[in-house]
Amino acid sequence: MEFEKIYIASDHGGFHLKQQILEHFTEIVSEDFGTNNPETPVDYPDYAQKVSKSISEFQGNSCGILICKSGVGMSIASNKSRGIRALLCSGDTDIARFSRAHNDCNVICFGADFISYKQAMECLDIFLNTKFLGGRHQVRLDKLL
Repeated sequence: MEFEKIYIASDHGGFHLKQQILEHFTEIVSEDFGTNNPETPVDYPDYAQKVSKSISEFQGNSCGILICKSGVGMSIASNKSRGIRALLCSGDTDIARFSRAHNDCNVICFGADFISYKQAMECLDIFLNTKFLGGRHQVRLDKLL
């Protein structure tokens, strides 16, 4: 695995998928920032910020998993943070692979209403185990700073 720490969070709309992911990856998730109640509406930017801040402050290689109903809100909110490259993954395993290999994405976002548990798990496995290729891809990333 490419990451030393993995952070996860969801809003109320992504709670159930987050819990399923946690059951599968319980040994490797470093911190669950919530929400812990699917019945109480919460604001996705608050949860995206917690994960993004933890990634930015950690001195090693870390990543985040963010889930809301569409995945769009989490990806927008997360990408606002410096050093965060968030992918909205709709289930395409090639996109999950290229997001790491070419773009060094460090956050994967899922829309719980638009992806199955099986698709999310396949993409997450690829995301967590794909290395950034560097080289010409690093040159491109450097232009984003």
